[in-house]
Amino acid sequence: MGTSFEIVETVLSTSSSTYDINLGTSDGDYKGALCFMSAATAWDTVIDNSLMAVAFTDFTNNAGGSTISLDNQATTSGGKNQGGTDARVYNIDKTTVNYRIAFTQGTPSKITITFTANPGDAYRFWAVVIKGAKNVTVGSTLMDQAQNATKDTTVGHPTSALLCFTQWVGNVIGNNSTAYSNITFGYADSARNSGCISLYDDSGVADTDVHTALYNNSILNGVNNVYYYEYTGNDATTFTFTKRGGTNAFGVFWMAIETQADEYTKVLDFNSPASTGNSSVTGITGTPFGALLTATCCAAMNTDYDTDVDSNGSFGHSFFTSSKQYASSICTRDDLAASDTKSVSSNTKALYTLKKGSTTDSNIASYASMDNGGFTLNWSTLNTAGSKNQALVFSKIVDVPVVRRPVCNIVNLF
Repeated sequence: MGTSFEIVETVLSTSSSTYDINLGTSDGDYKGALCFMSAATAWDTVIDNSLMAVAFTDFTNNAGGSTISLDNQATTSGGKNQGGTDARVYNIDKTTVNYRIAFTQGTPSKITITFTANPGDAYRFWAVVIKGAKNVTVGSTLMDQAQNATKDTTVGHPTSALLCFTQWVGNVIGNNSTAYSNITFGYADSARNSGCISLYDDSGVADTDVHTALYNNSILNGVNNVYYYEYTGNDATTFTFTKRGGTNAFGVFWMAIETQADEYTKVLDFNSPASTGNSSVTGITGTPFGALLTATCCAAMNTDYDTDVDSNGSFGHSFFTSSKQYASSICTRDDLAASDTKSVSSNTKALYTLKKGSTTDSNIASYASMDNGGFTLNWSTLNTAGSKNQALVFSKIVDVPVVRRPVCNIVNLF
């Protein structure tokens, strides 16, 4: 049947620590999930405080982290948290909550999210559940300290698509820190095309100091090439990172996906269009059946933005199929005397770039179609034309049935 994606959601609360999310079928072919959460407590509503959490699970191994920056603080207050055994999230009060995601086959099948303590609010939680892939493996790797050092990670199968993140906590796999809040989320395809979105937000300073960037020259980049990793190898059992810059070792959390043999993966860049309405993204082999998008207000790739009070700190994730679309985005503004940080999550949008903490000042697009060679988005709100975005696209060549007409033998015409 091939790889497919089912996007599901739940609303967390302060009164429960366990959540069951029913899945569409019960054939037991679910392999893992990619999960997102922001501080949003209502869909499509901008909320004070920026909180972004990311988690991977293969239903045996879990990894996840979060970054937070509090709103309206004269001295900035934020932090980050990451875990390589359980996924971790910071609540708004900066208390740590660990959680684990498990799969249960039944009628219907379900995933269960179990928190070690009740979540701090009614956060909107959504997950992209992976079905029908050959393999999905989740793990963590502590990278080498030396510059130009290569690090092989054995996963036991080919890697068609790699997802990874780090929060640049030195020399450990899992830890938390309130020194600053940052996160880098990266992705790569089977041909080792890669990219990443990165956010740095200093904590404990009088004026906000925020940096953001979108890179297509590295799979993880700590902003401005101070610390970064290139994706330099993948074979039948391993993938390889090469470290550039800096002397610390950092913990990297990853999800390796092996799709079916007749499926394709592709990382590509695309710009926000010049006007609202439909805009197509091309350069894909076959027809997409799922796409992960990352979105910023950056005007150029591979550039550290840290001086724009309006657009700095935009950091968005989304995923869409032909039937569902979800997005989460945070924004924290640079060079202000009091912090201005916001979050939003949507179950009706394929891309959301929150800017200046306002929906009217954002870039917002919905899914329009999956096309042969690409996909089309419908842009309903467009504040920053030409801003940079990236996509990790999963596709397949769709066979067009050949209609064979009956052949009539004409005999004895005379």
